[in-house]
Amino acid sequence: MAPASLGNWRFTNEVKYEGEYSATMASDEIELDSGIADLSIDLLTGNGGILTCEVLPFLQSPYDLFRTLIDNIMVCEDSSIFWVSQQHTIKPGKRQVTFRLVKNLPNPNEDPSSSRAWLDKIVFTANS
Repeated sequence: MAPASLGNWRFTNEVKYEGEYSATMASDEIELDSGIADLSIDLLTGNGGILTCEVLPFLQSPYDLFRTLIDNIMVCEDSSIFWVSQQHTIKPGKRQVTFRLVKNLPNPNEDPSSSRAWLDKIVFTANS
C-alpha cells in the first residue's frame, strides 16, 4: 500500500514501531500558511475492511494535534507521548485515508523541533 501523497512527511529509520521504517513529520516543518501536513492513502475496495496503524503523536496539545480522516471526515484525534493503536472500518468503494499533523498556535514553553508524529505499521485487511 503506497501513499497517494506524502506531502512533507518523510520516511525514517530513527523511530519505528515495527519493521525498518516509519513515516514522520515535525510540527516546525509545517508551512506557516497551511498549518497542516497530510499523508494520504487511496484505497479501492469491493467489500470494505479494517485499516490498522500505529501512531506516536509526540505532540503538545492543544498546540499540535494528530488527526486521522477518512474521506475528509475526522475519525480520530491524538496527542500523546506513547504509541497508540488505531483501527478504522473502511466502507466499500474508493476511499481516501489521511493522516494529518495540525499545527495550531506555537507553544511558548516548548522547543518547536520536539513536537513530532510518527506513523507505522499501516495494514489494510479486506473483508471477504
